[in-house]
Amino acid sequence: MNKIHFVLRKGIYPYRTGGMEIFNYYLIKYLSPYYDISYSSYCPLNYDYVHFYKLKNIRPSLIFEPLQVLYFLITHKKIRTVVYSFSLDHWIAWLLYTVIHKITKIDYVAVIHYGKNPITTHKKVYRNFFSSAKKVIAVSKDIKEKYDALYGINCDICYPLVPFQKSNKSKGTLRSEYNIPQDASVICMVGSLKDMKNPDTLLQSLLLFDNDELKQYDPYIVYAGDGQKKSELQQFASDHNLLDRVKFLGNVPKERINEIFELSDIYVISSDFEGTSVSLLEAMFHKIPIIASNVQGIKDTVTRDKECLMFPVKNSHELKNMICKYLSNDKLRYNMTTNAYDNYEKNYNYSNVIFFYKNIL
Repeated sequence: MNKIHFVLRKGIYPYRTGGMEIFNYYLIKYLSPYYDISYSSYCPLNYDYVHFYKLKNIRPSLIFEPLQVLYFLITHKKIRTVVYSFSLDHWIAWLLYTVIHKITKIDYVAVIHYGKNPITTHKKVYRNFFSSAKKVIAVSKDIKEKYDALYGINCDICYPLVPFQKSNKSKGTLRSEYNIPQDASVICMVGSLKDMKNPDTLLQSLLLFDNDELKQYDPYIVYAGDGQKKSELQQFASDHNLLDRVKFLGNVPKERINEIFELSDIYVISSDFEGTSVSLLEAMFHKIPIIASNVQGIKDTVTRDKECLMFPVKNSHELKNMICKYLSNDKLRYNMTTNAYDNYEKNYNYSNVIFFYKNIL
């Protein structure tokens, strides 16, 4: 059985709950019947059947993390391929990883999850890292186009999908369990509460409802996620007397995220940019109306005015208008969700992801 090693570093679910971490969590699980898999990180996955190599927290980590990986590869000589998840990291680390593989002559695969514009400094370092890889994989069309153009590579595309399942509980039951008003129009945001996700745009849109609209639509926001902006959002909600219309759930285990989609009436994603958003795909799978910022990564996944409503990023006025538009038009919600689900079924089947990685590895 081929030995495959994943370099995960601090990107371990459930300690971190970003799309990259969740993707790797399920990818390792579903590949493990076919390969002898090991991984190096600071924390263990909750799998007994993959081999864990604990990284020590030695500073500077950008030097000592690669050196620890080198030690592991030298002492485990039957490793056939190493998989790196490429995101924003210091150029020195990627330089060292490139050198490591020239020393060990072990193949590696680079999976680009970083959806913002590619790094333009130290281009030679990044170009060497990508060009020396056995395969470079982009998790969206937009990422492929940007990285191909800047670094002269030819990425394959494989979306960062995870397997989804429906909840077996009813909307009413779930709202009771999460202490959410039964008759409210629940608008959910799923994912990290950080600047580039603009979770404050949704909260600001709530201030724009007048008294008559509040009675008519009864909007209620649910944040399923944690992050640096959580305390700021809580303070904003308190200062503007919104706490009776907002619930902060914190991190919700991936196995229960389907419950958030089931209890909600609208899903909002308001990011500055995305690669291929896992929560957006799950919203498509769950047939929940989608309101999305009109940015790269998102508009490559869903079609405006066919599968979702889109608003200019950070424009809370337009977001509020679209919430009202959905809540006042049953036919619009049905058409949008049906089209989005059909798109998901056609283009985002998880079995295709496993087949793709098995062919490469």
